[in-house]
Amino acid sequence: MVEGGNLKRAAFLALLAFVLCFPVNAEAGGLLAPKGRCANATNWQTANVKQERAMRCLIRYARDRSGLTRAVRSANLDHSARLKNRDMERCGYIRHDPCRPNRDFNWYYEKSGYICDDPLEGCSPTPNVEVGENVDWDIYHWGSARRIMRQWLNDSYYRDVVLDVRWRHLGVKVTKGDGWQGAERFWSASFGVDGNPG
Repeated sequence: MVEGGNLKRAAFLALLAFVLCFPVNAEAGGLLAPKGRCANATNWQTANVKQERAMRCLIRYARDRSGLTRAVRSANLDHSARLKNRDMERCGYIRHDPCRPNRDFNWYYEKSGYICDDPLEGCSPTPNVEVGENVDWDIYHWGSARRIMRQWLNDSYYRDVVLDVRWRHLGVKVTKGDGWQGAERFWSASFGVDGNPG
């Protein structure tokens, strides 16, 4: 039996022993890469290309931890993500549907060449293609790749997109904004399977 101050000390030592014996990454259900694992993931001041590389690393880590196939980089999905970011900035809101008339969700993927419904356009038909995306915006110091990924992993919809078993291709883009509602950068991660990776 432990009494008084000794009880607190014993509880602290037991907790310390547990943490030392069983280290876990409690952030975002253990799916967020530890600091330092992905270069530049916490540096919001680094070049966009380094932030994009960091985000791909963070996505790869989460998928690896979940036992999923890695989604490889796709030039066409990078382009789709870039188009999405430009549209969000131009239209002044963050959402998955295009803000312009006569465009559906797949417009970005068709424009980038990932989806092809018409071989006369010079692309390979993609009848079984499936796509998904995560989007976000940030104000510089609030929006390192790691912070954006933490938000995605802590939201069930965005986490499900990152961890969808179907994905084989990935595109990531971060683009500079013009200050719309404080947004200085727009983030898009485009995922797909059975499309034209480019």
